[in-house]
Amino acid sequence: MAKYIRLGASKLIDMKGGSVLEDYLVAVLRLEELYGVARTSSIAKILGVTPATVTKVLQRLAREGYLVWEPYRGFRLAPKGLNIARKVIWRHRVAEVFLHKVLGFDEVQCHKLAHMLEHMPDEFFYRLYNYLGRPERCPHGNPIPSPDSSNIETINDDPLSCMRVGEHCIVSRVLCFVSERLIERAKRLGIGVGSELLVVGKNEECIEVEIASSGEKACVDYELARIIRCCRR
Repeated sequence: MAKYIRLGASKLIDMKGGSVLEDYLVAVLRLEELYGVARTSSIAKILGVTPATVTKVLQRLAREGYLVWEPYRGFRLAPKGLNIARKVIWRHRVAEVFLHKVLGFDEVQCHKLAHMLEHMPDEFFYRLYNYLGRPERCPHGNPIPSPDSSNIETINDDPLSCMRVGEHCIVSRVLCFVSERLIERAKRLGIGVGSELLVVGKNEECIEVEIASSGEKACVDYELARIIRCCRR
């Protein structure tokens, strides 16, 4: 992450189509999905840079039409920035499939390593996508559209934290970009993409679920429950 610290804001923005610019736009897109808006502090945490550096970069990105600033809330992607971020997300998910299915890396490792590959040329990913059999989902359950599609499919799912007691659901996605620690915690609980859950209890600290495959019960704290996305049965 040191590259962000060494480069000044002007150089970050001068890298049109470069990996640093793409990383900022992708961070905003992912935070929008999780919180509805991207705040400076959250972007700084994801990218491992100081809030002051992030503020300078985001202000430039907004002036150049990549972002939209909403006073007292945060940043959203403008169409110009969204087009770039979606392309990077597509490349990232294709890379994850390759790293997970072909090379055998686990869900956390493939996410980390995909960051190193996602800035490769489009032609590389078009060929890789076809080689992999045109996959429809990444290892974390996120959709992979065809490369000629202008949009990334929206999944009609909700955070586990929104499920009510007595509801049955299937885990559709795990938002892996938030925290490796949370992903590891979900794995230890035996919860992953495809897990069938029954919400048996809720309190101020956690959600108690029964995992269909094992019959065991697990207490999922709300920090983790927010990144586990489910479809009701």
